[in-house]
Amino acid sequence: MKKLGFGFVAYILVAVMTLVSLYFYVSNVNTAYYEDMDVSVLMIIIGALAAVLCAMALSAAAKGKAAEIIADI
Repeated sequence: MKKLGFGFVAYILVAVMTLVSLYFYVSNVNTAYYEDMDVSVLMIIIGALAAVLCAMALSAAAKGKAAEIIADI
């Protein structure tokens, strides 16, 4: 865990926050506030989660300082 660094921990926090957002959206989709939202919002949240997971995988697989910088970008 010590070797993972701050960036990887930040990716984990973002992934957790994205999952919480997805949970709140799905649990409140039938309320009056969310009535006009459609499937595209759900797809955007799922796409964001997939992007974060891919970034985490790239960051974990990067070997060397230059590869870590490129993976973070």
